[in-house]
Amino acid sequence: MKYAFINERSGRYPVAMLCRVTGVSRSPYYAWKARGAKIIPLEEWVLRRRMRELFTASRASLGSRTLAKNLQEEGIEAGRYKVRMRLKAMRLQVKQKRKYKVTTDSAHRLPVAGNVLDRQFNPDKPNQVWGSDISYLWTQEGWIYVAVIIDLYSRRVVGWAIDRLRQAHRELHKLVPEVMAGLRAEAGRDGGREGGPGCAVAPPRPPAGAD
Repeated sequence: MKYAFINERSGRYPVAMLCRVTGVSRSPYYAWKARGAKIIPLEEWVLRRRMRELFTASRASLGSRTLAKNLQEEGIEAGRYKVRMRLKAMRLQVKQKRKYKVTTDSAHRLPVAGNVLDRQFNPDKPNQVWGSDISYLWTQEGWIYVAVIIDLYSRRVVGWAIDRLRQAHRELHKLVPEVMAGLRAEAGRDGGREGGPGCAVAPPRPPAGAD
């Protein structure tokens, strides 16, 4: 379309200037002209350029109906059928957005842990509240779990564990009393400081194909 724009005005302006304005090189333009390509009218070039701009700005979500409406609001004559044919010719395909799928299952009779923390994420003393997370990583030895516990007061790691998928959940629950035991021992050396709290963690769903 840029080549057609240049070709249409090459009789009034230097080709070098037109190429510079449109951002193309002269060699490809002359090669296009030598092939005898079809010349697109200016109105068609303007229509296709604006269609591509709107389509790109919408992240490939505008269909022919909405796109035609937007063009008409800008004063560009384009019906839905015309826009649909141009989209096909320009190979612009609408990407369907994935429907949100709820994965949390609350309809069960399993025991639910109480909300003891109640969103109090800024304790005033160390080892009063711990936060933990568990995730999986791909390594040269396969999938592994990484479990970490941090103190929400100091934001420092107080314990961590790495193990294979089948043992990760067990290792995480073993990690909590081990960390607590270490803190109690340290508290005894410091004159009776109170040890840290416990925690409960549910592991994430393993990756597809993992053991």
